[in-house]
Amino acid sequence: MKTLIITRHGKASEALESQPDILRALSTRGLKDIKVIGRELSKKNLIPGLILSSPAIRSVETARHLAGCLDISKSLVLTRDSLYGNFSNEIFSFMETTCPSEKIVMVVGHNPFLLLMIEYLSGVILESFPTLATLVLDFDIEGWGELTEKKGTMRKLFVPSELR
Repeated sequence: MKTLIITRHGKASEALESQPDILRALSTRGLKDIKVIGRELSKKNLIPGLILSSPAIRSVETARHLAGCLDISKSLVLTRDSLYGNFSNEIFSFMETTCPSEKIVMVVGHNPFLLLMIEYLSGVILESFPTLATLVLDFDIEGWGELTEKKGTMRKLFVPSELR
């Protein structure tokens, strides 16, 4: 059994003039919502052994702050360029080679990539996936390399606005 936690980055600050999107940092609300999600994951004992993040500043900050909330080392946060762009199976191959024994892995990224990943892995079509929404998918598999279309079962969806 494997569990994948899929989390959208926290609310970002407004972009400054000519600032590239990838450099936008978290807003104050984003930082507050991380604590809400961290508390819920901790209560449910959903502690990832590895967190894979988009290289965007807001995603890396989200991943590192969540690691702090979950009392896991920030060295377990790795960035993957493939999480800042179009959906691809590359991330699953990376998981298989990097963390084959981890039972729980978290991915922190962006829409529409995450919505496509959720639909591909579980068949679940979400109308929205707001900032810091966190979806937990369970897979009846032995290794991450066995991730295929519609093998996941949705266990829980956490949305900060519904938990405050």
